[in-house]
Amino acid sequence: MPAKRKSTKNAMKDATASQYAIQYELEIFGFKIPTFIRNNYTLLFITLSLCHIVSSVIFAFLQEKVTHIDGFKSDTHNYSQFMTVIEMFTLALCAFLEISFSGGKEGSVTSPNAPISSYLILSVCTFGGMFCTNSGLKYISYPTRIVFKGAKPVPTMIMEYLYVGKIFSAVEVVSVIILVAGIIIFSAADAASKLGAGGSNPSMGYLFMCGGVIFDSFTSNFEKKNIFRKHKATHCEAMFFASTFGFIWSLLVLAVTDREMLYDGFNFFLSTPQAVLWLTLSSIGAYMSVVFVLLLIKVYSTTYAECVKGVRKVVSIMASYLFLGKGKSFGFYHLCGITCFVASSATTVYSKSMTTTTKTK
Repeated sequence: MPAKRKSTKNAMKDATASQYAIQYELEIFGFKIPTFIRNNYTLLFITLSLCHIVSSVIFAFLQEKVTHIDGFKSDTHNYSQFMTVIEMFTLALCAFLEISFSGGKEGSVTSPNAPISSYLILSVCTFGGMFCTNSGLKYISYPTRIVFKGAKPVPTMIMEYLYVGKIFSAVEVVSVIILVAGIIIFSAADAASKLGAGGSNPSMGYLFMCGGVIFDSFTSNFEKKNIFRKHKATHCEAMFFASTFGFIWSLLVLAVTDREMLYDGFNFFLSTPQAVLWLTLSSIGAYMSVVFVLLLIKVYSTTYAECVKGVRKVVSIMASYLFLGKGKSFGFYHLCGITCFVASSATTVYSKSMTTTTKTK
C-alpha cells in the first residue's frame, strides 16, 4: 500500500513538473509569453482565452465590415469570393513569419517534415472550405455563416465513423442533434426575415456553407492523420504550405470560372485601401485565434478550449448584431437557434470532460 501511494505521489510530481515545463516554453512568433503570466496558471488561462476571443471577434467583425463597404456588392456583382485570395496570402505570410522567428522550432519552409504531395491535398481542402464559406456570404447573413461553421462536428463524426469505425457516446450524438436543430431553426428564421424584406433566396448560401463545412471536416481529419501524426509536422508549417498553395488555387479558380470578377475584384480592392487593410487585419486575427486556441489545448485540455470556443462564437454573433446590425432582424426563433447552439456547446464540453475524467482514472 505505501509503495502504491509513493508511486502515485511521484506520478503527480512528474505531471506537475511536465506542466511547468510546458508553461515555461510557451512562445508566440518566437517570443516567450511574459514570465509573470506564465507562472500564474489562472492568469495564463484568462490571457490565452481573452486573446483567442478578441482575435476571433476581430476576424469576424472586420471580414463582415468589408462586405458593407460601398461597391463591394450590388445586384450584378459580389466580391466575397475574391476575399479568399487576400486571406490566403495573409495566412501564408503569418505562418512564414512565425516559422522564421521560431528558429526552426515551428518547422521549415525549405525542408518540410511532411511531403509536398500531402500539403497539396491539404491545400485543396483548406481552399475549398474558405472559398465555399466566403461564396455563401452572397446569399446569407454573417451570423448564419458563424452558426453554420459551428456545424463542423457533424460531418467530422460521420467521417470518423465511416473511415475509422469510431463509436460515439450517446452524449456526443445528442450534442450533434441539438446543434443541427439549432442551425435549422436559426437558418429558417434568417431566411424568413430575409425573404420578408424582399431579399434573395438563401438556399444557394446554405449549399455553399454545407460544402465549406464538409471541406473543413476533410481538412481536420486529413491533417490530423497524414500531417501531424504521421510526419510530426507543426501547425505553422502546415498552415504555410496549405495557404501558399491555396492562394494559387484561389487565383486559378477565379481565372477559369469568372475572369471578369477576378479583374473587377482586383481593381476594387486596389482602389479601396480600407478594404485591403480590414481584410488583412481580419486574416491576422484568424491566424492568431488559431495560435491561442492551440496554446490553450497544449497547456490545459480540449475541454477548456471547447468552452472558450463556445463563448467566442456567441460573442461573434452578438458583435455582428450589435455593431453591424443594419438590415438584420433578430426574433424569437433566432434566439431559440442560438440557445440550441449554446446547449450543444455545453453538452460537448460535458462529454469531453467526462472522457478526460475516465482517462485520468
